[in-house]
Amino acid sequence: MNKLLVLVLLPYLSQCSIDFYLPEDQVEKLFGIEDAEMYYIRNGIVNENAVNFIARVEPEHTELNYVWRATNPDITVVYDLVMDVQENNVHLSAGSAATEMRPLLNNPQISEMKKGTIPYTNELKPHAWKVTLDCTGFREGNATFTMKLNLKLHSEVSGTNIEVNIKRLKKCLKTHSWKDEKTSSVDNQHDEQTDQDLNSLSGTQQSTSAFYISVSVVSTLIVMIVVVVTVWHVRLSK
Repeated sequence: MNKLLVLVLLPYLSQCSIDFYLPEDQVEKLFGIEDAEMYYIRNGIVNENAVNFIARVEPEHTELNYVWRATNPDITVVYDLVMDVQENNVHLSAGSAATEMRPLLNNPQISEMKKGTIPYTNELKPHAWKVTLDCTGFREGNATFTMKLNLKLHSEVSGTNIEVNIKRLKKCLKTHSWKDEKTSSVDNQHDEQTDQDLNSLSGTQQSTSAFYISVSVVSTLIVMIVVVVTVWHVRLSK
């Protein structure tokens, strides 16, 4: 009887354990749809249509927001996140060999640990996190960003895995050139050299001031000694 109960409960436990979705503000930003959430995983069931859809991310959008929650306190959800970037349709202008080796995107940044456990929470307090995709600005083109999410669901009686690969097509524009960066680098070096020269000049001025102060003190002492000696000599002469 106990074994039969376990077999009956296994599907229920595996399904009612994890939600992973786009919040309303992200859906509106990416798709222009208001008051809607987009679920990749709901009650442990993968939405293949949502997962397979490659959303386009415009240059002005740099943050991808996600929400997940473990909905069953009896099941531990362990996750593993892997991020990958593939460049395509990259446009290089004539004489741009200096920028050819530069990546289209900076390294993606994530506000969450890449490995860990999704905390159990109720529906009123889901856990939100984000991925930051910043273009370098040196080249124009598109990059495919893939986020590979591996979930391991563990309970006292069962264990199961869920894997999803979510892709985004990030568009980047050329906003500055290698020459601009080189000029900026030279300017920074010039500023640093100027600061060093100013510090050196300030140190020299301080040393010179200290020297003149010392000379003035010594001169004052000599004058005082001469005056004392003169007064003493006059008194003796009387």
